[in-house]
Amino acid sequence: MQSADFIVALFKFVVLIFSLCVHESAHAWVASRLGDQTARLQGRVTLNPMYHVDPIGSLLFPAVIIFGPFLGFSLFSGALIGWARPTPIITRKRMPFPTGGQRFWSRFAPLLCGELTLIRTRW
Repeated sequence: MQSADFIVALFKFVVLIFSLCVHESAHAWVASRLGDQTARLQGRVTLNPMYHVDPIGSLLFPAVIIFGPFLGFSLFSGALIGWARPTPIITRKRMPFPTGGQRFWSRFAPLLCGELTLIRTRW
């Protein structure tokens, strides 16, 4: 493999970490706006990866998938899979309308990630 392939792989890894941080901070922000301050009190309304990265799901597993071909093996046919630490919420405690608020909370972050994908494909 060439050094350009390694740089592309490194870029994929950085984009994955950024996407996971945007996704989880969006969950935390919506929960905070709906009245549940649990995530805000834990410092999760931020894009800082230190608050969202899961050692296995955000670092090890994606690194094996992305950098595996450089070591001679491939997992999941190159499909990138990863996860971050979940954003804590307590819907019963503070949200003004618990079921509707939880639905909005759970759907906002995927919609934001879809918007990021649309922005990325236009450029």
